[in-house]
Amino acid sequence: MNPTEYIDVSKLPSMSLSAKKDFPEIACVYLIIDACHHIHYVGGTANLRKRWMSHHKYSPASLLDQPRLAYLEISPHLVWETEAFLIRTLQPQLNLKTPSESDLVNAALL
Repeated sequence: MNPTEYIDVSKLPSMSLSAKKDFPEIACVYLIIDACHHIHYVGGTANLRKRWMSHHKYSPASLLDQPRLAYLEISPHLVWETEAFLIRTLQPQLNLKTPSESDLVNAALL
């Protein structure tokens, strides 16, 4: 089974990556997708707008064909575990590191 079959990104709310100043201030797991809905990056945050105002992946992600940020609003205490699961499952090209169990423990302590 193709890992991207787990998520239908066309059903998630999404915004153009260039509209980052208008991103909602929510806790969520987010996906950077291109015009064909391929997932290139997975992240998680307690505040989407604040996270993307200076995100280190903005420049490489902006080079994609019509980059968009799709997101799934979830409870803040589920963000890090969900993000780690999606990174391990989807293995997006812009995620250079797969979260380990110790990363999850450290994130839970923040």
